Amino acid sequence: MRGLLTILALLTLFVSVIVLATAKPATHETPQVRYVQTLPVEHEDDAHDSAAHDSAAPQVAEAICILQPTQGNQARGVVRFHQTTDGVAVEVTIKNLAAGGIHAMHIHEFGDLSSPDGTSAGSHYNPEGHPHGLPDSGPMRHAGDFGNVTADQDGMVRLNSTFSNISISGERNPILGRAVVLHAQPDDGSQPVGNAGSRIAIGVIGVAPEQVRPPTDAPAHDMSGDEMEGEEDQGPPPAPRD
Repeated sequence: MRGLLTILALLTLFVSVIVLATAKPATHETPQVRYVQTLPVEHEDDAHDSAAHDSAAPQVAEAICILQPTQGNQARGVVRFHQTTDGVAVEVTIKNLAAGGIHAMHIHEFGDLSSPDGTSAGSHYNPEGHPHGLPDSGPMRHAGDFGNVTADQDGMVRLNSTFSNISISGERNPILGRAVVLHAQPDDGSQPVGNAGSRIAIGVIGVAPEQVRPPTDAPAHDMSGDEMEGEEDQGPPPAPRD
């Protein structure tokens, strides 16, 4: 009996060895990673935005400045700007001035009205770095040098002029966002800024809605060679806003 059990145990061991010898060893396969090269996709909106950046921004055709009195003064008015092929046409209406008074008017570099005396608007707008001069000195002057305006017997200024050395929002000396300043004294043309005294009214040049203007064949008057005070009004000006 014991011999039979021994034989069975040996047979079992033999079978186990055969099974282990013929079995395939287990393998651990490493998963393959597939790399896909992706390219940026240009959407229609992206292409439109890119084209918009590449094209020039539309120029502003109309602008307006509401002149408000500085502390202790009363002068107020409206200055309108219209972009033309010859430059910028300027329409000025100012009230509450002394009869016959002569006052310098300039564009200053900053549209900052935070100071009560107007000095926060900085100095004359002069991006081309020219010396100061009156309009009759030609184009080699500050872009903001508008010269002088003269009040009538009622203390009003009404005039139309055109300046060829500025633009509203174009490439050359754009004035949008700058300040218009009316001074207490006339500009005598001296350096550095004309000895025009304190600032009695000030306003910021902003975008205005386009106006319908009648066609005309008359050439625009170029104020690059004239004083503003010598220009006559060509029509009823807009009423100042209080």
